[in-house]
Amino acid sequence: MNAKDQNRPPDGAKDDSLPVSPDPLTIAVRAQVAGEAPGDTAREMLLRQTRLIETDLKHRGWQIARERAMAAMAILMAALAFAAVVLVAGVVWSASQYRGLTIQPFSVPQEMEARGLTGTAVAARLLDRLAEMQAQTSSMRAANTYVDSWGDEVAVEIPQTGVSAGELWRFLRAWLGEEVRITGEIVRTPGGALQITARAGGQPAPLIAADENELEDALSQAAEAIFARTQPYRHAVYLMDSGRMDEARSALERLAAEGAATDRKWALAGLMGLLIEEGRYDEVIALGEHAAAAHPDFGLIHSNLRGAYEALGQAEAAHQALALAARHMRSGDDYNPDVRRGMAESLAGDLHLQRHDYETAARIFAQAAAMDVAGAQAMRHQQAYAEMSRRDFTTARRLRGVTEGEFLPGVAMADLYAAQEAYFQHDWRTMLAPLPAMLAAVEEIPEGFRGQLMMNLAPVMAAAMSRIGDPDGGEALLQGLPEDAYPVMIARADIAAARGRDELADALFAAASEAAPSLADADLAWGLARLARGDRDGAAAALREAARRAPLG
Repeated sequence: MNAKDQNRPPDGAKDDSLPVSPDPLTIAVRAQVAGEAPGDTAREMLLRQTRLIETDLKHRGWQIARERAMAAMAILMAALAFAAVVLVAGVVWSASQYRGLTIQPFSVPQEMEARGLTGTAVAARLLDRLAEMQAQTSSMRAANTYVDSWGDEVAVEIPQTGVSAGELWRFLRAWLGEEVRITGEIVRTPGGALQITARAGGQPAPLIAADENELEDALSQAAEAIFARTQPYRHAVYLMDSGRMDEARSALERLAAEGAATDRKWALAGLMGLLIEEGRYDEVIALGEHAAAAHPDFGLIHSNLRGAYEALGQAEAAHQALALAARHMRSGDDYNPDVRRGMAESLAGDLHLQRHDYETAARIFAQAAAMDVAGAQAMRHQQAYAEMSRRDFTTARRLRGVTEGEFLPGVAMADLYAAQEAYFQHDWRTMLAPLPAMLAAVEEIPEGFRGQLMMNLAPVMAAAMSRIGDPDGGEALLQGLPEDAYPVMIARADIAAARGRDELADALFAAASEAAPSLADADLAWGLARLARGDRDGAAAALREAARRAPLG
């Protein structure tokens, strides 16, 4: 007997565990439990109740599904609303960041339009000339963009507004951004000549008169006037690149005195560049120190200062300016991005070279060259120099590749590289082989670059001459260079050591070490000179100091 049979009452006995009720459903359930056949009414009640339960379950299933669908729809609508907000915010942000110059069709005489020279065609020619000047200008400063006002017509109309997407975009960038509208007209004078006016942002513009066959030249004049008004610094660089130095200087001086804050710092850097080209290094330093105080975060000013300090042999000041330039060149949004990136990497690599950290320098130059930044080829040559400093001449030769062309007039690039390798191998005679040609070529280059080149070239060559037994020739090579210049002091100390004048050599080495406390070159040369004369303790002291200043050297 199973458990179910044990709980069932004996045959004929009542199951008093079930309640007595007149309710048909209860009677039906009682009969089902008792094993009796329920009556028709009870059976119908059971069937009806079963159908009700099934219907209720189906209804609840649909209700759950509907609620889930409604929740999914709500999530989708929220996501779409969020995407719309993001899109609108992106458009508004893009409009607020817009910096551009929009050229609108010119007003032209009817007879010109009849010949096909419409206002749009005239504006397009002006745009072409502006683009040409822009392309001819090599500058670290980012250029504003010239665009036409008829090339952004978007036909899609925004529902319930009657406004096209193009019209909305133009409204937003004019309202939130910095858009300058360039307008103009061509009118015919009573005498039959043409009079051209092109203005930017409603500013006064010069009237340019021309005969009809001189229209292109007149449009070029109008374009240059627009370029000068809308991008005054780049226009000054354009003048420099065109050889119009007096006009460039006037433009930069005017901009440094009267321009907006950003224009002033760029104008100061431009004036420093002009002075460097003329070899007026003391003036560069005076102007640059004033400019750096006013614009301490502007890397280009520090970079120009570094060049002037190096040309005068002021190595410590040059090193500090280089460190500031390398730090600040990575910030600022008014640089040409590609040029800025290349220069920032170059400065960082140079800083590690000065610290004798050749491995890091080589890696930085390699990364910069791989980025394909502006001047990538120059980066590979700098990497080659860093590899030579590590005595890895095979890698250096591979990086240099073909060494065609000239370093200076009459001095082949191949000769320069051979001299560099010889320097690191202490092969002084091979290193000095191209010296006569270099000295002759130096006389032919501009004065500013001549001073920089001689400060880099003469001290190294003079020290090499002393090592092959020609200290007098080395002394002669240093004539005209500042005696307190760091490389000159080291070279004179090397020459004194070669002559056996140890006391003078020690004094010059000590003065050089004190003049540039951040650099290790003087102490390294001093240690080698002391070692050569048998002063091991003195050599160890100098080399320890060099290692402290350049721990990775």
